[in-house]
Amino acid sequence: MGELIKIQDSVGINRAANLPFDVPKIATALVAIGPDRGGVSAIPLSISALGEAIKQFQTFQKLPARDGRVDKNGKTLKRINEILNGVVPPVPPLPNIRTGNVR
Repeated sequence: MGELIKIQDSVGINRAANLPFDVPKIATALVAIGPDRGGVSAIPLSISALGEAIKQFQTFQKLPARDGRVDKNGKTLKRINEILNGVVPPVPPLPNIRTGNVR
């Protein structure tokens, strides 16, 4: 198991504190998670872009809050840590569904 990501204060948009040592932790975590699990393929280069990446992650993971913000003790940070530490299995590929007539 990897190390848990801990932040001192909120990161993202919507009046987040965005402390200089917390922002790169979340940005790097979203890259490590990758697009196939709701993360990103490159580090967001602005707080606005990071907020959008967080919203994308929250939406993909079906989290109740989709506000573009990661709080110190919130569900978004918990889910990030679950994924990075192998607690949440990868999203399986969609099944090959045939839409033809059944006979």
